[in-house]
Amino acid sequence: MHKLYLVTFTIEGQKAYKIGETSKTDVQERFQKSINNGNITELKIHLSRWVDSEEIAKIKEKLCFESIKEAFPKNNYIDKDGNHYFHNFWLKEQISGVTEIRKYDYQEYLYAWELVDKSGEKYKPNKI
Repeated sequence: MHKLYLVTFTIEGQKAYKIGETSKTDVQERFQKSINNGNITELKIHLSRWVDSEEIAKIKEKLCFESIKEAFPKNNYIDKDGNHYFHNFWLKEQISGVTEIRKYDYQEYLYAWELVDKSGEKYKPNKI
């Protein structure tokens, strides 16, 4: 099992959000090194959903990115060739595991929440 998640945090003074996937049961564990190093602060786990496999989690994550890019094109980073990218700001230093982040925009966050919510199953402890 894998999780698809939505989190917000502050990094380099900027509030950001991230959709991602992890095999960890506790999403915070996925970010613990960056929290301990002081690279990110104010981490809030808004939502996580179980999916059946890493492959499915990666596909659903990519579909979320594509849907957000299409729904909020004004927030995309657009290169000189007109290519749109999900991540729309870069860090001064690359931080391992903190990629594909996006500047926080409330309407976009609400849209992202719905995408992640519908992408996986809510955890059912009695499920075999």
